[in-house]
Amino acid sequence: MSEENNSNGLAKQEERSLGLACHLLAFVGMVFPFGNILGPLVIWLVKKDDSAFVDDQGKEALNFNITISSQVLSPSCSPSWLLAPSCCRLLVSSGW
Repeated sequence: MSEENNSNGLAKQEERSLGLACHLLAFVGMVFPFGNILGPLVIWLVKKDDSAFVDDQGKEALNFNITISSQVLSPSCSPSWLLAPSCCRLLVSSGW
């Protein structure tokens, strides 16, 4: 958490808003390719030294979005997709 916490242990409102923005910017990926990674990355790079809370939440958002992106892209990069045309030709040529 941030060193500049208020009396009940919560981060300042601006820090909380930036932390929330890191997570909500994942939806930018629906419009722009890799926007789900670039949005939180920009906020994290700009504010990581100013706030420990934003640093923590930015890392969390980046970790999650990189993981999700790698899982979405991995089937399209796997060798099984390279074998699909060969399998289709084999099935068609065998008369199946």
